[in-house]
Amino acid sequence: MNVNIEKVVLQNAPLNAQYISNKIQKEILSIYSTKVRKRIRDEIGVDGKFCILVDEALDDSKKEQMAIIISDICKVLGKHNLLVSNMRGQGYDGASNMSGEWSGLQELFLNDCPYAYYIHCFAHRLQLALNGAAKEIISWGTRFPYETVELISLSSALDPHDAFKWFNIDDICTLAEKFYLLDFTTTELHALNQQLGFYKIDMDNIQAFKNIDSILILLERLIETKLAETYYLIDRLIHLVLTISVSIATTERAFSCMRLIKNLLQNKIADEFLADCMLLHIERELADNIDNESIISDFDAVKTRRVQLI
Repeated sequence: MNVNIEKVVLQNAPLNAQYISNKIQKEILSIYSTKVRKRIRDEIGVDGKFCILVDEALDDSKKEQMAIIISDICKVLGKHNLLVSNMRGQGYDGASNMSGEWSGLQELFLNDCPYAYYIHCFAHRLQLALNGAAKEIISWGTRFPYETVELISLSSALDPHDAFKWFNIDDICTLAEKFYLLDFTTTELHALNQQLGFYKIDMDNIQAFKNIDSILILLERLIETKLAETYYLIDRLIHLVLTISVSIATTERAFSCMRLIKNLLQNKIADEFLADCMLLHIERELADNIDNESIISDFDAVKTRRVQLI
């Protein structure tokens, strides 16, 4: 479908270098996916805070596949130089091996980083609650741990909805001091309190912040108006709050993609090939912005070729 590539492949290519073998196609696909992963990593930044989402599903070959939205999780994080100490959120379903308080994955991460708060996927919670209500055995205390409720409740003080209706300086300061103490020094916590007073005045008077209904849009406006530099502590706290994941729907979408690629007719696709295909499909906006020249350059750099791909 690419005119420039069509000129040099298939019948227009030398017979000893048509580059249409499975091995070559997988090499090119791997180069593409590596570049997409690097762009995702670059978006996080050198010392950026992040949240991980993990879920599993059976593919059409009855093999368990794991989706990690950013197999050995620490190995994946280490490969992309993502430190566990910078993790600020975890999102899984209710499986005991993932969410267990004593030996689950969330607890293992909490041992290394106490600020990697675990949120049980709200979609799964709703399903559990509805099932429980139907059986009249619902237990809200176990469905919604107190710490989770408090974290989300305090975070709502940053919500710009209804002209910052829930804005509360004490709640925001408590949020930073109790849940993100590692990210703020004592001096910064005092400075945060002062910033919040001036911040609210600007939010009420600057037109760009009128009728905002999400924290994400609020963050975008702060960056656009360069007020993120003025209120850098609030900007930092908003970034941290945005790592809280209330749903693992992103991983569910990954599995929907998986079933399009690895179906009954193509159920022997190897894991690495499957992962590369899924990544390029899910992150196609990033993939579309990668220029062909950089792919060709990396392809030629892998090893000496009979004929250079041009």
